[in-house]
Amino acid sequence: MRFKPAIFASLLAPIDRRGVKAISARHRGDAYDKSFASGDHLQAPIFAQFAAATSLRGLAVEWNA
Repeated sequence: MRFKPAIFASLLAPIDRRGVKAISARHRGDAYDKSFASGDHLQAPIFAQFAAATSLRGLAVEWNA
């Protein structure tokens, strides 16, 4: 069986990850980051918008599912 990317991954495909990383490095966005990088921070509100999350608890449940 062939690998098929998830729908959410295909929605994020047009976003240039290198560009996001370069902008974050230019503005030192990940200076004190331990595990939640700026790329992850960009994905979280996009996922919340598509999932129509009404609360952070609901978002966490959907994100970890």
